[in-house]
Amino acid sequence: MIVGVPREIKTAELRVALTPVGVRELVDRGHTVLVEKEAGVGSSITDAEYEAQGARIVPTAEDVFAEADLVLKVKEPQMSEVELFRPGQVLFTYLHLAAHPDLAAALRKKDIVAIAYETVQLPDGTLPLLAPMSEIAGRMATQVGAYFLEAAQGGRGILLGGVAGVRPAKVVVLGAGMAGTNATKIAAGMQAEVAVLDVAVDKLRRIDNHNGGRGGTPASHPPNLGEQVTTPPPGVGTGVAAMPTVPAGGDGVLDVLVIAGPEEAAVVDELVARGQGQTPSGSRSPPPSRATGSKGRRAPTGSRSGRAWSPTSTPTWCSCARPPGTRRRSPPSPAPPTATSRPRGQGGCWRRASTC
Repeated sequence: MIVGVPREIKTAELRVALTPVGVRELVDRGHTVLVEKEAGVGSSITDAEYEAQGARIVPTAEDVFAEADLVLKVKEPQMSEVELFRPGQVLFTYLHLAAHPDLAAALRKKDIVAIAYETVQLPDGTLPLLAPMSEIAGRMATQVGAYFLEAAQGGRGILLGGVAGVRPAKVVVLGAGMAGTNATKIAAGMQAEVAVLDVAVDKLRRIDNHNGGRGGTPASHPPNLGEQVTTPPPGVGTGVAAMPTVPAGGDGVLDVLVIAGPEEAAVVDELVARGQGQTPSGSRSPPPSRATGSKGRRAPTGSRSGRAWSPTSTPTWCSCARPPGTRRRSPPSPAPPTATSRPRGQGGCWRRASTC
């Protein structure tokens, strides 16, 4: 079989579908591997490293698609790539076609075999190709939250682990799935005070056993959630992956965090899309992502995510995900983006424009 690896052309996608080790495994089994020139540069893999393991470097994506029987990618093909497919070719990549109906229709017309990483399922029901993405999202959530607690980033100037004589910050993780478990590991490793909430007691029991009983594992319901985010020491409230498991109603969970939580806490919303563009709870519309950040008044009880913080003022917002040392002078809208205005399956971090 001829296996082709084109360079990813989707905006901000730096990964590559196959490593040099993967090339060696395929070559040793008698397959031919074509890698587009500089396909691995975004992942710090050189063409020479691929060649050393038996790959053949080709100059363009057209060359890859023209020869390959199996095309390996990281993200869904862009429309310019769809035109390069030929009938009977096999595509193996993350697709999330429910979020891209036009792409689904275009692929059907090409009469190819498209296998989505996110649909590969083991007999026990687990999704092995999604697990690494959830692990990364969970670990990054705590790291990003700690970053935005720094005073230089508009935070409260809190060190997650504290120091001698100073209490550590408190991390509240919503959901004890793969992402939540990994967020908990990093927070505990940074010596923060950690509480994990979930509706599944078996998951909480697993985390409790792993942590040796250190940290809280309360059941997930509104009273417990409110207690956890208001009990000092204030720190980073981390909503990770399984926020809709709190039976407060999907997008109301962040409202609870923002209304009840301490001012200038960081709320990190990592929405990890499962197969077909859904969140882990099966919700078709993931809750909005936002972070508190200024000393203004909190939102009134009952307000919806993305609306005003007080009955008399409507703040403007900007993304926390900006290059260090830069300012966003034109906030994108009067409110943080909602599930319908941002890419499905992407988390984020938002704060009031006055702190950007």
